Amino acid sequence: MANDRGAVSPSAATDGRDQESPVAGRVNKITYAGLPLNPDGIPDELKKHIRFVLYRLVEKDGKPGKRDKVPYQPDNPRYKAKSDNPDHWSTFDKALEVYSAGRAHGIGFVLTSIESLVAIDLDNCINADGKASKTALEIVSALPGYWEMSPSGRGLHGFFKGSLPGPDIANHKTGVEIYGGGSTRFITLTGQLWGSA
Repeated sequence: MANDRGAVSPSAATDGRDQESPVAGRVNKITYAGLPLNPDGIPDELKKHIRFVLYRLVEKDGKPGKRDKVPYQPDNPRYKAKSDNPDHWSTFDKALEVYSAGRAHGIGFVLTSIESLVAIDLDNCINADGKASKTALEIVSALPGYWEMSPSGRGLHGFFKGSLPGPDIANHKTGVEIYGGGSTRFITLTGQLWGSA
């Protein structure tokens, strides 16, 4: 997927804080998702898989203002999806159809048991001026390929061919998370390309 801009990324949940998205240009206190889905930006290499779910943003119990991205089944959008149950996953086209009908806040790609794919999630690395942190720029520079902005407009997601030599990495202090096919999780997708101008 290294230079495939025509071919597709994570986070099963964000920190959920209402922040101003530098792209949306406003605080979105309802959805915490300032960026709409750009289907054309998602790589064809990801679209070919039957690994798509929907997500809805749900406020966390006892934590006002914080929201989780809860997965739902594209073929049965009234029901939640599990990242470890392929019967709950569907095609990109079906997920897009249900999302476009306004029945979900976004779509996601399931990583569970997929071989030779690594996803990177860089949380809260883009400031209110739309500038990426030094760490994020170093990682993006070292790993050219598919990078997109997260739904909040404050983070970056990347997808790459390859595998991790060890377990997943989730450093919440630095905001750097790296997931391989062994992860039982899904990654949100926006198709809003980073650095494509």
